[in-house]
Amino acid sequence: MWLCALLALALVGDAAMAEAGDDPVAVRVGAFSYTRSMLQQSLTLAATQADDWSDDLAAAKTAYDEAAEALNEAQNDYREALSAATLPLVRDTVDEIKGQYEAGIDFKSLVSRYSTDRTERNISGDGYPFHPESQQWPDGFREAAAALEKPGDLSAPVVTEQGVHIICYDSDVPAGAHVLTEEEREMLNAAALRYYQLEKLNGLIEEWKGDYDIETHPELLKY
Repeated sequence: MWLCALLALALVGDAAMAEAGDDPVAVRVGAFSYTRSMLQQSLTLAATQADDWSDDLAAAKTAYDEAAEALNEAQNDYREALSAATLPLVRDTVDEIKGQYEAGIDFKSLVSRYSTDRTERNISGDGYPFHPESQQWPDGFREAAAALEKPGDLSAPVVTEQGVHIICYDSDVPAGAHVLTEEEREMLNAAALRYYQLEKLNGLIEEWKGDYDIETHPELLKY
């Protein structure tokens, strides 16, 4: 599979996940989320130290590797706990969707009926372009999508922080130049506008520096 279009049927959002209440597994999910956040800070700190040539780089690399390994373990535990807490909430709906699809109901109509992902691309049936090496998809979703072998294949329920997803391999994306959607065109136009506005502002600042006696004190800036 090189590049294909996916339809994703999202079933559960953060609010629905909260319905698990005081279930021990749901509490563990919150705990793992906190642990992962703390480990990410350690990972960032280790990477920063590794960039400081005045420090012992071997020690910094060891700290980085240890933090990365701990982060990976916490993420795996977090995904397992999240799945255990969430899948029971949607089991009946998942079985209902699977039964209708196997009975010949078009997956696009199932997305329109059941999915909480109401983005225009998903609801319209155009789907999302997907490549197995793309990093824009969360862990779990990417692996499940890449495992689909041919158009029409359906994944088992996949749990991510965004909810529960059923993924359908809709079609292959033809080779050649990509035709921008209206949404993509608007995003690019907005990004270009921000770029030229910032460029204009920087030019004005340089002019003002030449016209006025301006003092700067970077040591007073706080980030």
